[in-house]
Amino acid sequence: MKYVFHYSMKLPGILHLTSIVLKSRAEYALIAFTFPSVIGFLISSTGPLSISQLIKLVISVTSVAYSIYLNNDLWDLEDDIRYINLGKPSAARRPLAQGLISKKGMKIFVILFAILGLGSALLINVQAFLAQLCFLAFGFAYSVEPIKLKRRFIIKYLTLASGAVLSILTGGFASGGIPGRLLFFIIISFIIYFGLGSLNDLRDLKWDKEVGIRSFPVILGPKITVRLMLGVLFGVMGGFILGYFQFRFNVAFPILGLIILAGWSYSIYPLSYRYEDESFVKKVVVKRTYPYWMLLLLTILLGSFQF
Repeated sequence: MKYVFHYSMKLPGILHLTSIVLKSRAEYALIAFTFPSVIGFLISSTGPLSISQLIKLVISVTSVAYSIYLNNDLWDLEDDIRYINLGKPSAARRPLAQGLISKKGMKIFVILFAILGLGSALLINVQAFLAQLCFLAFGFAYSVEPIKLKRRFIIKYLTLASGAVLSILTGGFASGGIPGRLLFFIIISFIIYFGLGSLNDLRDLKWDKEVGIRSFPVILGPKITVRLMLGVLFGVMGGFILGYFQFRFNVAFPILGLIILAGWSYSIYPLSYRYEDESFVKKVVVKRTYPYWMLLLLTILLGSFQF
């Protein structure tokens, strides 16, 4: 592979390479972890919002998430190269696998993002620092040999869900409190992320079989995987009803929540019989599932307001 990291010692090259690296993992770092942490911060805030705390929170969670995913790219390089040869689109978009950056260059990004993330968390408070330190540790354990939790059935999904919990907790610590509504949000997020992890692996079914990754779609089959996610969404529907009465959310919370969850369930149901259609799977998992999740996050936030 031809690396272009040598030219990046000049500022324009550094900025260009950084933008490529950031773009490659923005979907996961920003949507999966940063956005929920911000929602957690807003839910937990009881007085005037501290913009400085919010900025430090965004920098912290985003940087730690990038460090985790870029480190994952380092440890998955050989698999990604193999994936590219097998025709996997997501592997072909990763800068390291494309040869756009050297392993040494990627290690620098991993270290810098880890320092920036943990440093920003420490500026928030000790609790936020410890939460992000645990997030970083779990994230590295997910990829690093010989632990490599991503190859351990079920544990990989628990690790992903734990990362979401720690990010949301960091938002609570940044705002200065952990109210009951935030705990409800954490429980709901843990359940959804557990299901989303298995649904996301549906995109990689063919390639995971090739390299021996024990994912839900590989072990249980795609139909049961889709049913698992549907079961998660129906369970969350029940949680929204209970949450409305137990945590005094406003009336918009159960109404909008049930509508969004019903629409989400309707959108993924066809995957149970169209799982072999790669373009359709990608369309449902990425272009439909992520927007529904973001709408649900906004609904939880809206539901916490008292009119």
